[in-house]
Amino acid sequence: MDPFKEISTFAFFVGYPRSGHSLVGACLDAHPNAVVSHELDALGLLQQGLGRTALFEAICDKARSFYETGSEWSGYSYQIPGMWQGRYETIRLIGDKRGGTSVRHLEAYPELLDEVKQLAADYRIIHITRNPFDCIATAVAKRAHKQQKEFNAADLMRKAGHFFHKASIIEGLMAQEKSAVITLRHEDLMADPEKVLTELLSFLGLPVVANYLEACSTKIWPSAQKSRLRINLWEPTTIDFIQNQIDQYPFFAGYTFEQ
Repeated sequence: MDPFKEISTFAFFVGYPRSGHSLVGACLDAHPNAVVSHELDALGLLQQGLGRTALFEAICDKARSFYETGSEWSGYSYQIPGMWQGRYETIRLIGDKRGGTSVRHLEAYPELLDEVKQLAADYRIIHITRNPFDCIATAVAKRAHKQQKEFNAADLMRKAGHFFHKASIIEGLMAQEKSAVITLRHEDLMADPEKVLTELLSFLGLPVVANYLEACSTKIWPSAQKSRLRINLWEPTTIDFIQNQIDQYPFFAGYTFEQ
């Protein structure tokens, strides 16, 4: 029996490090009609020539192994009790959670999107935003910890440059593929997880099933962490530069250092 014959949609993420992709990916993989792997780099494998069936098998294997090893990432477990992570009832949607890397692939190989469109009858792109000040601050703090050295304001500006370069690529993608892209705000997910997840399922063509929203909500914190307040590298010129960049993108509207 072909487990992939009912698949109608292929989904992938685009976005920025530390913006909540892993949480949303875990919630989707918990749905009985979806398999979403964690950090497989499906677009990279597709670009390397992996065929449809082999790619889908790799996605299922990665989702299963991630669940079996505790669904832990960056010190946090993304297991959602009582749901379908690592397994499925009937697969109707399949995909992969690797936002930043997917952006780099699409920048280097724009024709890759044409190959994505051949994987299923429909394709969907999930774009998750978070306050850019928080994303940039977290990226700097994580890198400083990993390298065991002090970072400075110049490092902060360099990370900001990387962040907004991704934003420019995503803006171009959204202009081309308007109906295929949904933008979710990390802060909105924290504030009202059931509402945001219901909107996401509708966009992906998946039904809301019993206990699903409640189970996913148990893994979602009541409010987003303000990582920007945990570092002391902010200078007025740095804040002004980042705010100016934020204001250039409609999908970042309303984000400021203060809120």
